[in-house]
Amino acid sequence: MSQITEYRKTYGIVATRTLSEDEAKKYKGLEELPNDITRKKEEYGSDTYQQTIIRAKDHKERMEYLKYKELDMIKTIKGCVVFFTVLTVMSLVIGVVSFLIARS
Repeated sequence: MSQITEYRKTYGIVATRTLSEDEAKKYKGLEELPNDITRKKEEYGSDTYQQTIIRAKDHKERMEYLKYKELDMIKTIKGCVVFFTVLTVMSLVIGVVSFLIARS
């Protein structure tokens, strides 16, 4: 599977679903599968087939979806920055208070 497909799965642009036994029967004998179908080899039992589903159909929809994902990630980064800033300020205050107590 290509790196682009992995990124698409990671960021939710595409999703995969496992095909049922009835749906998988039509792909069992084929060497060349359609682009949206992948075969997973199983050690024991029969192979499973997965279908890739594109959630965002057109370019505009994909770009809007990615913008919302960016906003979500920025929100997470903001939360981390606030947490570590508060932690640093608390450490500085505790250090100053400890220094003043030790000095007197």
